[in-house]
Amino acid sequence: MNTYFTFLMLTLSLSWIQNGNAQQFGEETGASILRIMYGEIKSADLDGDGDQDLIVSGQAGYQGNGQTYIYLNNGSGGFSLHQYTDLPHILFSSIATGDIDNDGDIDLFLSGVWSFSGNYTSIFKNDGNANFTEVDPYALTELAIGSSIFFDVNGDGSLDLFYFGRGSGFAGVTKLYLNNGTGQFIDTPVAIGGLQSGSAVAEDYDKDGDLDLLVSGNMNSNGDVTKLFRNDGSAVFTEVQHVFPGIYDGSAVFSDIDNDDDLDIIVNGRKNGVNTYHSEFHLNDGMGNYTNVGNRGLDSLGGCSLAFADIDQDGDEDVFLTGKSKAGADTCALYYNQDGFFTKDLTYYSQGLAQGGALFLKMDNNCFPDLVYFGHGDLCATQTYCFRNNSQGDCAGDDLPFPGTKDPTYEVFSNPFRDHIRVEVSEKVLTAAIYDMSGRLIHDYSPDSPTIDIRLMGIANGIYNLEFTTAYRPKGSSIRLLKVE
Repeated sequence: MNTYFTFLMLTLSLSWIQNGNAQQFGEETGASILRIMYGEIKSADLDGDGDQDLIVSGQAGYQGNGQTYIYLNNGSGGFSLHQYTDLPHILFSSIATGDIDNDGDIDLFLSGVWSFSGNYTSIFKNDGNANFTEVDPYALTELAIGSSIFFDVNGDGSLDLFYFGRGSGFAGVTKLYLNNGTGQFIDTPVAIGGLQSGSAVAEDYDKDGDLDLLVSGNMNSNGDVTKLFRNDGSAVFTEVQHVFPGIYDGSAVFSDIDNDDDLDIIVNGRKNGVNTYHSEFHLNDGMGNYTNVGNRGLDSLGGCSLAFADIDQDGDEDVFLTGKSKAGADTCALYYNQDGFFTKDLTYYSQGLAQGGALFLKMDNNCFPDLVYFGHGDLCATQTYCFRNNSQGDCAGDDLPFPGTKDPTYEVFSNPFRDHIRVEVSEKVLTAAIYDMSGRLIHDYSPDSPTIDIRLMGIANGIYNLEFTTAYRPKGSSIRLLKVE
């Protein structure tokens, strides 16, 4: 069976005008990315060449088995199947990425159902060239239909593993494994409750230097929930007493929607078994207290996926949302942010997809984020779309010479840092981005200057990577930074 495809020749034209910049997305019809649903796609620099690659895992078609593929980025936004990867072919998949052994490359965690023959969960270490070796197979509790993240739970500088999903008895199970510093994981009790069919994200919502947990899904006897848990810094989690709408078929995420340097919470999805849909923003008052302010213009969908990025480079977070409407139609939309309220772009049209996922990433290393999303829709069994942001605007470096081979020099002030990073580079910087150790983008901008100057408020203590590009180093340079109180 052919496990990859040529994209459907849909016509997409997106254009909106904000701050004088026209945003234009065009479908990458020549891309050959696996069509999936009931799975996940993550982006990370897997081969250490400075650009974002893709890990794709899920069910290939309505009647298909699970598949897991890696696609390497050629630096210009083109993806090719990595021929030297032997990863488990699973569906109902969850993927976590992170440097678990502190050797400078991105490792993988995978869980799901292995070709309908039972649950599968394991960790794979990277040799630095995107070739992965399984570590201690079957040593972890095997779960599926859940979510997973690597993050530093106890502030010791090593990435720990948090995940949940459906166990062998069909009940939800939640697991926490602490990293001993060498990539070996120790099963550790966590008082959160068994979950499945949901989402998990870790951020420092209360600005106390450690990472807290926001989870959603079905919590066994408690039904569908969305809960925020505060971390005391030593892997002890306490539930925050705030009422969030319970969802099982959607997403709960953090984002600073009102640009006030604290993390708000967005919940979008539906309850299982009832025709109740939610779309709610909960604003953070700066002290970790939340207020429900309604949908702020965002539609309510089920089987949905949310992705946030500053699409138009105006300094605030915009939204892509895809899923199934209450009327049963698969739909997707782009919403741009205006002072914390969202307006749908009515010129946008593409096939909506449900039971999938969406992410913004830098496919081609320019200053405008590109889009990948997947799932099943009204007009297709399964699909995966790549859209390149071809916007013309004030991207740094438009007037710089053709790239050469010279490596820039730089000086960092200071490292470790508290909330301010300044780097003086020997030439003009085109783009700069901060990633955490899971490979997740924390902050990016276009300096158009030899000085990188970033204020990072409310992020947890730990190790981060600063990556930047210049005219002579389009593949990027990387600096490892340590955040302290």
